[in-house]
Amino acid sequence: MQPSRAPLALCWHHFLLLALLLIPLASAVPQNLTYGIVLNSQDPASPSFIRAISLAKDAVNADPTLNPYVSVSLKTYDSMGAPTQAFIAGMQAVTEGVSGLIGEADSGNTETLALVSQVRANIPLCSGASTSPALSNKTEFPNFFRTIPKDDAQAAGFVALLAQMGWKRVAILFEGTAYGQGITQALGTANTDTGAFSIDAQLSFNPEDDAQITSQLRALLASGSRIILAIGADTANFAKLIKMAATMGLVGDNYVWVLSDALFPALQQLSDSPTTADPAVAAALKGALAVYPRESSGQAGINFASTFATGNSAIPLAPYSMFYYDCVQALVRAQLPLLPAFPVFNIAQIASVTYPGVTGTLAFTPAGDRVGDFLVYNYNGHSVSEVASIKAPTYVYSPSTTVAITFHSGSSSPPLDAPVMKDNVVDWTSPLAIVVTAAFGIMVVVILVSAVGIFAKRQDAGMRAASPLFCGLSLLGMLLVFLSEGVDVGAKTQLHCIAYPALLSTGFFITLCAVFVKQWRIYRIFENVHLINQGIRDKKLITIFSLMVGVQIILLVCMMIVTPLHPVATLDKMTGQTTYSCEATNSSLQGIFAALIFAYGGALVLVCTYLAIRTRNVYSAFNESKWIGLSVYNIILCGSIAIGMTYIGGIPETTRFGVRSAAVFFAATVVYYTLVGRLFQVLLISENSRSEDLGSGAAAAMAAQEVKAAASYVQLGVVTRSGQGLVAVQMRTGRFPMRQQGVVNAHWKTHILSVALGAGERTLVLFEVNSHEAGVAVPLTSVRARVVSSDSKPSDGRARQYRFEIRYHTTCMVAQASTQTECDEWVYLLNSAAGTGSQDDNLHGGESPLPYSPTRAAHGGSRRENDFGLLPYAASGRRGGSHAQGGR
Repeated sequence: MQPSRAPLALCWHHFLLLALLLIPLASAVPQNLTYGIVLNSQDPASPSFIRAISLAKDAVNADPTLNPYVSVSLKTYDSMGAPTQAFIAGMQAVTEGVSGLIGEADSGNTETLALVSQVRANIPLCSGASTSPALSNKTEFPNFFRTIPKDDAQAAGFVALLAQMGWKRVAILFEGTAYGQGITQALGTANTDTGAFSIDAQLSFNPEDDAQITSQLRALLASGSRIILAIGADTANFAKLIKMAATMGLVGDNYVWVLSDALFPALQQLSDSPTTADPAVAAALKGALAVYPRESSGQAGINFASTFATGNSAIPLAPYSMFYYDCVQALVRAQLPLLPAFPVFNIAQIASVTYPGVTGTLAFTPAGDRVGDFLVYNYNGHSVSEVASIKAPTYVYSPSTTVAITFHSGSSSPPLDAPVMKDNVVDWTSPLAIVVTAAFGIMVVVILVSAVGIFAKRQDAGMRAASPLFCGLSLLGMLLVFLSEGVDVGAKTQLHCIAYPALLSTGFFITLCAVFVKQWRIYRIFENVHLINQGIRDKKLITIFSLMVGVQIILLVCMMIVTPLHPVATLDKMTGQTTYSCEATNSSLQGIFAALIFAYGGALVLVCTYLAIRTRNVYSAFNESKWIGLSVYNIILCGSIAIGMTYIGGIPETTRFGVRSAAVFFAATVVYYTLVGRLFQVLLISENSRSEDLGSGAAAAMAAQEVKAAASYVQLGVVTRSGQGLVAVQMRTGRFPMRQQGVVNAHWKTHILSVALGAGERTLVLFEVNSHEAGVAVPLTSVRARVVSSDSKPSDGRARQYRFEIRYHTTCMVAQASTQTECDEWVYLLNSAAGTGSQDDNLHGGESPLPYSPTRAAHGGSRRENDFGLLPYAASGRRGGSHAQGGR
């Protein structure tokens, strides 16, 4: 059995030896690998990509370490830049049996193409330009890898640059594409993880929509950020965008534009073709930076660029071309261990590849993402220079030792990432606050001095007539108003928010209510024909004043309790200013209370205005009403300005504070002078002289002096004439409220009636009390008088009666007497002295005249005959009646 077994054993030995010899022979036959190139034929960079891929094919086929085992061929397909067409092109390539796919440059189209690669599970897909982080999802795209770092890595490069420059605030302006969204999301993640910077604005735009771009640039301007990260891939439309940004003030020494890798070609074009470049774009992008993955590395990169240019003058070397070159190298080295069969492609095959490519050492993560460095480029207005590198995987910023960054200003110092932060307040050290404080402080001193002076002069007749009490209340209100502006200086605190409106509102209402009650008293006096019989005591006015101020205080306290004000800081990112305002915890309720307070104050102002109009024509002793009216008009004007400055937005704080302070100062100062300062001035100048406008209460005290001032030739029973001696006369004088008939808006004004009876012409002298206008002297022969029939009892309960009418020339005056007897006496006196006291001259509108009788004399008159045969009445002690100056 042994011999028979020996040949059999020899036969198996030879078989194994033969098999071992045949395997190398089979492996030595090159395996053809056909790669389908799917790119957008409309992309200007596609010809450069295809040429780079073709050069990589030639290099593989000429590589002695590879050509014994593999040979590479290429097929080109057009994606036309659309996902649907990319799907069709990819399906065509798969159907034709390609070994792998290369493309697309657009991340969105690459995602579609990656799904196609799964139709045959052993077909890998490589891209040299798609950087979207979504492609790292191996569940959805298990066969995809790339030779360019993904957006997450680029975001890390951005973070390293921002940290090196000290920029902590940025704005992101990105295209609404998968590429733009990917980098933006990566930046957001990096910001969340590190907290190294804040994103002031994150704005998406369509490169072809000018209206949207304009809107987003405005929002970018409002964000106040000076560091703008521009993320996009449409370099042609980006040139338009940067020019629009320049016209809006988003370009200049204070701004830095940092471009993503896909916009870096915009800088390269300016550098490569300076003579044909758009000057506006070049000026706008001066100082711009770009973060771009390292594309050319060492001698291999230099050799590739030289080979690319050799024999080729029509196709310029476009960015990302070298990454596509390394795509072919990586594909071959990942698939070589799988030859000759093609089992299911595993992404782990590419993770094991390490190769010194033209873009640097090819190294991949387990997800097939390239681990690569980034470079920072700077455009100085003429050329593009490499100014720094950011080395993976730690992404450490390393500045260039030979070239420094040149920013838009020409300086190498980084501009600030935002305006210098400062409080938009008027503090105590500002010139405006010093001026306002000094002015208001002076007025506070003036008010305090005036208060002391009024107290010291409170027993003075003129001061008593002007009511020291209400002058003091007015001063209190104005003092609170002046103090309120001091509270408004500086940043707002809880105390500021409560004290300012409380002082200003309370001071305003105290002053306004004091004005109101004094004006109301004048109105009541002059609307009552019994002028000297109608009195309104201070006690009643104080009660009215307290009730009116109490209403405002109750509303203010309720508002502070229900919806208290608290300080709120608002940052204006565009200017870097923080503005402080006082806001209510419940703005709706606060608005209701504020509306009630403003409505109440407005109603008081309107009523005061009405009273000022109604009393504007009162005689000069009551001219305080005119001053009060001036105060009301002033409060309306200045109050409107102050309220406008408070609630109108967009006004600089210094302007708001200055205009509002000026309005309040002017209003309070005018009110002080018209109500108090004017009176105090007169008292200081001459205690014995009479001011034209001392006040309504001074009229009675000066009545006797007014008689002498207006009819100086009537003195103690004698008439003085120029060039004549003293002539004994008898005269009758009376003081009555009178009003001229037939004159619109005629008011009741106190007049003095004097009948002078001498040896010559008998005369009626009529003049207005406390008026600077000359009185009227009328011969009694031209005067007619009659009693006016009594009116029915009016609604206010005061009888409109005891009136008599005096006519002379074309004038008719109605006088209000105190009693019917007094009324009859004067009618009889005037008609008798005129020689018309007969039956024909009716005293009662047609009735017989009332002759003199002892009975009438018993009412207080005395009969005294003289050479003139006139029997006047020398009434005495009758309030509001007449009195005789002669024969005392």
